[in-house]
Amino acid sequence: MERTLIAPGVHLSCDPAEKFNRCRISIHFAFPAQRATATAHALLPLVLERGYADCPDMTLLTKKLAKLYGADLTVDARPMGCNHNLCVSVTGIKDRFALEGEPLTREYASIALGAAFHPAFVGGVFDPQAVEIEKQMLKKALEDELNDKRIYCLRQANREFFGDSPAAVRQEMAEHLNAWSQADNLKIYPILQSEGCQPVYIFLSHSVHGHAIYRKW
Repeated sequence: MERTLIAPGVHLSCDPAEKFNRCRISIHFAFPAQRATATAHALLPLVLERGYADCPDMTLLTKKLAKLYGADLTVDARPMGCNHNLCVSVTGIKDRFALEGEPLTREYASIALGAAFHPAFVGGVFDPQAVEIEKQMLKKALEDELNDKRIYCLRQANREFFGDSPAAVRQEMAEHLNAWSQADNLKIYPILQSEGCQPVYIFLSHSVHGHAIYRKW
């Protein structure tokens, strides 16, 4: 694997992975786990996955990914010690399998960087309607979690073990979701722009050695 510093605080790791017919571009952010921003942490990946500035509509995004031979955009967040890791990734077939020689990797890079750094805003914030939809979906997922005793016990054991440590912060907090207002939408994206956000890591599983990322960056 080749690892390169392409900008201050930004590392690009490339693994050619020649034996696979698919590639993946992943952008990782790490930021401190804090109870005050736990709800924003939980909502951020959900709204980022709905689209970005150049493709703000979910229908348009779905069509764009379908034209790229069924590429997939995924945004998720997970605990990482006392931090949370946000991952924006695009997966699809490699350029050499494109029927008409389309530059697929360049398109994957454009989508990943767009979703991570150029989100779809309405009046400077995420679309309130989209946030409300994701908030209700997240709330429903939390309610369903109570019926899955294994996951519920794991969550409770995690809280008991870590106590007041940042590692115990639960990203999705039902009580905070109930109190979430449209004014709170301003808190979501600034997490990635804050001083507490640690270096960006970009992982590329392809044989082009990051040229597409270099051009887009």
